[in-house]
Parts: sequence; C-alpha cells; structure tokens
Amino acid sequence: MECSVYAILLVVFITQENEAIFCLLIEFPDSYHHNLSVMHKNDEDLLKWARQHEGLLNVTLGQLAKLLELSESQSVAEMSEDARDPVSQAVGDRQKLGRLNKGLALGRDLTRLDGKKTRVTEVGLQLANEVRHLLSEIKYLAEGRPAHAWHIAAGDSWLQCGVLPALDRMSQTDRQSRWVTHNLDVEPMRSGLLKGELHFGLMRKDEVKGLGLEQIGQIIPVKGYTLLIDPKDGPSLPASVKDKIRWLVKKDRKLIQHDSSWQKIVAALQSQQKDKMLLKDVVPHVACGTHVQAAVAVAGTGESWAIVPTLVAKRFARKEAHGQQLAIADATLSDELVLVICPRVIEQLPKWQKVKDQLRQEIGRALAY
Repeated sequence: MECSVYAILLVVFITQENEAIFCLLIEFPDSYHHNLSVMHKNDEDLLKWARQHEGLLNVTLGQLAKLLELSESQSVAEMSEDARDPVSQAVGDRQKLGRLNKGLALGRDLTRLDGKKTRVTEVGLQLANEVRHLLSEIKYLAEGRPAHAWHIAAGDSWLQCGVLPALDRMSQTDRQSRWVTHNLDVEPMRSGLLKGELHFGLMRKDEVKGLGLEQIGQIIPVKGYTLLIDPKDGPSLPASVKDKIRWLVKKDRKLIQHDSSWQKIVAALQSQQKDKMLLKDVVPHVACGTHVQAAVAVAGTGESWAIVPTLVAKRFARKEAHGQQLAIADATLSDELVLVICPRVIEQLPKWQKVKDQLRQEIGRALAY
C-alpha cells in the first residue's frame, strides 16, 4: 500500500523560561483515517512561521532519527561500534547531530560532552521522544493498518478483573475501535506511557509518579480480601479468622500466595487481630506472580490456601473452594486504582476524550462487586 505524506515538520517553541516545547505537525492526505480536527487550528500560521526559519526546514528526518538512536545508547561511540568503520561513522554521526542542533537553534544543546563521550541532554531526550512518536505514525501509515489501536496496560489481576471486562462491554457499542492490552509492572507501564507506546495505564494511586503523567477521573476503590481454603479442609476449620489461619499453619497446609503482597497482608492481619505473632515467619510454599494464579491454584492442588483480593476470589476461584471474606479495616489492604495517561501523547489523538470517559466508567463498573 502506498502512502503519501505531504509534509512533516517539527515545530519548536521556546518559552520565556528558555524551555523547549516540541510539536510534531504532520500533514496527511485527506483520505488518512485520523481526524484532521486534532490538528492545531492555527496550522497555517505555524507553517508560515516554520518557513521563515530556514535552519528548521533544513532539518532532516535522518538527523532526528540519529538523535533517537543516541538516546537509546550510552554514547555516539557505542552507537557506531558495529559500523564497518566505527571511527568514521562516529565522526559522521556527530556532524549530523551538530547540524540538527544548529538547524533547530533551541538555545540549549541537544547533546553534551561527558569526558570523551557524546551523550544526550535532557532537552535532547524530550525531542527524541517526539521523534519516536513521529516515526511511529509514519510506520503506522506504511503498514496500512485498517484502524487505530488503543493500547492499555495493567497488572495481571486488574487486567483480568477490570480492563478486559470493561473492553468487552465497550465493544458492544463501539465495533470500530481496536484495543491491545499489556500485562506490565509499574515501571515499564510508566515508561510506555511517557514514550507513547501506551495510551492508558491502570495502577495504584501511589504509583502515579513521574513528570508528564496524569490521573484521570476519580479513584477506583477495590476493597476487601478473602481467605481461600481447599474444600476438604472446610468442615474442620475453627470459626474465627485467627483460629482458621493458625489451624492452616499448624497443619502445614500449602500457602499459595502472590509473593510481592504477602508482607503487606501479614501486617494488616496482625493489626486487625491485634496479634503480632500471627503469620510471623510464615512464607508461601508457592510464590505466584499474580493473585489470579493463586486463586486458580487453590482447590486444584489439594490441602492449600491463599489470601487474595475478594474481587479476584469471586472471579477466578474454583467453585468448590471455600472462601471467607476478611473484614480487614487496615487501609494498607484497600487498593486505590486510577486510570493514567500522558496528556502530551494522547491529546493528539481523535476521540480520546470520549474513549477515556467510557473506559473509566466501564473499569469502575467491572471492579465494583
């Protein structure tokens, strides 16, 4: 499929505080599937302004791609080490980056010398991110994809309990949108949002860190944990939560548990039961990567138990498993989830407001039990 890109301009604004603000201005044919209303209303003024800066219009896509390549490397020398003639390649790369720096005339350098190594500055990293978005759009066109795809990430439990049910409901009224889900930990999720590889992320409120990320909508509370027990042990268990747990530990029943949350659960139970010895020095026999794995495993292995979020227990525990909800008042076991975006990335896309509102509503509905 042939795609014509009429013009691709990198427009750079310098604020009074000498901060560089980058705006990728892309003009595509009328048949391009993106809604052109997402373009700036003053495109004509921007284009006129850009043409008045000869250095800017001499900037090439190859120079911008070289900056992106450097941002992923430790230095120009490392970037060029696989070339047939690394020394000549490094010299050429430095010249290309120098012409880029001169052409943009930001007043702040895109690269800096660190000893004998050429590295990217903070402004260079910002610009490299914009180049990444630009190349993604060009690749998108070249591949001739039939529809825009939204990318969303979450941890496995929230992905399966909240995101996937929400997308299923949304698909009933919107058959055109395409979605790609990603099971990611928090750090790669934040990185993906900032790089434009993701449009939405579902994470805990206290995990929304990093310049450029923004919480949208209200907090989605997910409260309550459930003690899941193998059905064979159900009739033998004492009445109270504390005695149940002590019985399971004494009988050496296999604890199948989401490993990274175990200490938080122990602390909350000790606080609730006012017993610092409860579960002291108890470690999981099987450490799982997710709550969902633990919930599915109980009653499938025999003589096992787990403590998982009640939402996960209701959705994924085997029907024969015996479950008792733990009324733990400790705030550390109340997960407060939020939907997160990188405004600079997503606000360039059509219909993002409508998609965002519907997604937030449906995830909240899916996580309510």
